Amino acid sequence: EIGSGLVGSEMCIRDSWITGVGTLFPAETVHVYDLCKAGKPLEARDYIMTVCRKYMHFFNEPTQEGLPSPWLALIKEGLTMRGIPIGLPRRPIHPLPDSVRAELTAVMRDFGYYKLG
Repeated sequence: EIGSGLVGSEMCIRDSWITGVGTLFPAETVHVYDLCKAGKPLEARDYIMTVCRKYMHFFNEPTQEGLPSPWLALIKEGLTMRGIPIGLPRRPIHPLPDSVRAELTAVMRDFGYYKLG
């Protein structure tokens, strides 16, 4: 479940956090980290459940086509949408399905990270 594991236990005692999600949504990731480091894990969980939940499904749920979460392709294409072109995934990783790309574009725009036009 979103927000139950890392925020509820480990993150609040760590000095760092490695996450691919943070490359696409950096301000939101830093905010969660800051709340945890300030000893506010419940506020961090609430923030994840309300704000971050709008994009976390990309990384936790299968696509409409029934494929597992294409998290690596999401990060690569999301970074390109942010204006940081790092190239498309190489095989065996597949490019994002059109349905996922369209939804990711909308979410990146909503959060103010879309820089391609």
